[in-house]
Amino acid sequence: MIDKPENNNKKNRENFFQEVLEGNVYSLQSYKASADNFMCALIPESSASHIEYTNGGLIYKPGGSNLQHATSIAFLSLVYANYLTRTSQAINCGNIYVSPTTLRQLAKRQVDYILGDNPKGISYMVGYSDYYPQCIHHRSSSMPSIKDHPQFIGCKEGSIYFNSTNPNPNILVGAVVGGPGEDDIYDDNRVDYKKSEPTTYINAPSCDSGTLNATLARGKVVLCFQSRSQRSASVAATTVLHAHGAGLIFAQFPTKEVTLPWNIPGVQVDFAVGTSLLMYMEMTRNPVAKFSPTKTDVGQQISPEVAFFSSRGPSSLSPSVLKPDIAAPGVNILASWSPASSLSQPLEFNIDSGTSMSCPHVSGIVALLKAIHPTWSPAAIKSALVTTASLKDEYGQSTVAEGAPHKQADPFDFGGGHVEPNKALAPGLIYDMGFSDYIRFLCSMGYNNSAISSLARSHVHCRKSAKFLANLNLPSITIAELKENLTVSRTVTNVGPVNSIYTASVQAPAGTKVIVEPPNLLFNSSIRKLKFKVTFHSQLRVQGRYSFGNLFWEDGFHVVRIPLIVRTVIDNFYAET
Repeated sequence: MIDKPENNNKKNRENFFQEVLEGNVYSLQSYKASADNFMCALIPESSASHIEYTNGGLIYKPGGSNLQHATSIAFLSLVYANYLTRTSQAINCGNIYVSPTTLRQLAKRQVDYILGDNPKGISYMVGYSDYYPQCIHHRSSSMPSIKDHPQFIGCKEGSIYFNSTNPNPNILVGAVVGGPGEDDIYDDNRVDYKKSEPTTYINAPSCDSGTLNATLARGKVVLCFQSRSQRSASVAATTVLHAHGAGLIFAQFPTKEVTLPWNIPGVQVDFAVGTSLLMYMEMTRNPVAKFSPTKTDVGQQISPEVAFFSSRGPSSLSPSVLKPDIAAPGVNILASWSPASSLSQPLEFNIDSGTSMSCPHVSGIVALLKAIHPTWSPAAIKSALVTTASLKDEYGQSTVAEGAPHKQADPFDFGGGHVEPNKALAPGLIYDMGFSDYIRFLCSMGYNNSAISSLARSHVHCRKSAKFLANLNLPSITIAELKENLTVSRTVTNVGPVNSIYTASVQAPAGTKVIVEPPNLLFNSSIRKLKFKVTFHSQLRVQGRYSFGNLFWEDGFHVVRIPLIVRTVIDNFYAET
């Protein structure tokens, strides 16, 4: 499996957002001001306050399912309080200054209210304390289990249980219901979905941190199901361990992960096996699990394959720039390891996954390319990687991207494809860019002259260019909004044999006609660079989704390919993705 060396770097994102919050990214300063204003609106003593509270102290927003707002605001308050503490700041709300402590107290008050410190004395988290909602508006937990009612129950028959005033036979541990109204009143009524339907899941079925009942889990093998918000088997193992469980069965989407750093006996299975186990548990009075020694199966897996955790495109900041750029090996990589970073015994080698593994692969390839081609620019090296990348696995089949379900990978999964170092050494043609192109790109993104001049360490005066982004000399063409026709240009530089003739061929994105002019490029000792144009004609009058294709330049030996990404639209105000 593979991951991408860019577009998935958590540390870079954290540094970026820290710069935004600390005011170093001037064009985004307004976002910090908005965050300050929002926090001021939460504080009753602030002159900017306009958030409603119930008499019992709960943040209230009309419309039902109120606790989803209270929990989200509590979380945001804690995050912002941590930021204020780290940067030694307070918020100026006009008549008062709001400290990190004030925001933490606000968050604590909301959590305390939800867990029982409220006028009714009820915990709105199901399964927490002795007094919590019993009639939850939730289909599965309000129906009898298959053990107690093995006969099929249709939709009409289910109405009996929905309208019943009896408590749910299955406890939905960890779910937070919609909660009370503005009068702090909560009627435990399954029909009143605005109050009784779960609004925030704490994922006890996924064994998220702190969600298991230690009394029920002690000494038991716990079956956990992967969810969108809790995908990690390691997190589930830690949760079970803290609840004094004896073992873990983790049901999840199929994975090729081989590193399982668990401290308890455990096994990973797919959802089909997990569901079968769940049915066995429901239909058996005393279900049991048997532990056996670990067995190693030796075989071969299909590769490459895009990992499920690898970030996907398109880029929301610059839709005309294809992201990711390239994919490289990044899953289950045996690599050198710093003993200082080992959690238990010092390790000199370790198996790890992620950007931290794929990035060194590409960095090493780039170093080799730079050594062989010392005059190449960063853009030229990137072009060589992208235009020679592979779209096939080792058996000649289209590369697959993990997901739910797996699918054929596209440029938003792996950019140009899976990196091919040997082919990148001699790409034939390159799409090059210089310093001025990057400056104009920053101008087109809306950064001001002073910010760009500071970065470039020279005076910059931005000039507007309507089609610059479309004509940016990237080794890809991405058109986020194609209404009827659009023509873009690219320039290629010959780095292969001096006398070369390249012929164009196109795999057009669905619903699009693509014409390349000129269709042939002739290079010689006096002509090393040539410009060509690509015209896209939309053949559909629809608000479409992204479609993908390829543009090839071939000379009989080199195959220089760039991805084509097009989304057809009728109007600018809406597009389906």
